[in-house]
Amino acid sequence: MGKKKQRTSQISKGEHRTVSKQLIKAARREYKQDLSKVHANKMKAFFAGKNAYITVPNPNTKETNKRFIRVRVQDEWFKGSDFKSVLAGPRKRKASSDDG
Repeated sequence: MGKKKQRTSQISKGEHRTVSKQLIKAARREYKQDLSKVHANKMKAFFAGKNAYITVPNPNTKETNKRFIRVRVQDEWFKGSDFKSVLAGPRKRKASSDDG
């Protein structure tokens, strides 16, 4: 018979949930109801350099099997600009000498 390992605490085998499924679903429903929190987290992810997505109604009405599509936050909210250029703000034009 093999010798048992010496350990300071018991390690979970991951067989059971530690929080009930009902509580997790209720918390998720409550979070999804508040769109300001959801959008704030999407913005936070975008500015952290993550590739965040949102679901929007499909602009192509001919695709009736795809009512909604997933679009990158970068393309939908910031016209394709990456987070670094959004943080930098609009570029200033150099003053030309023939303005007067």
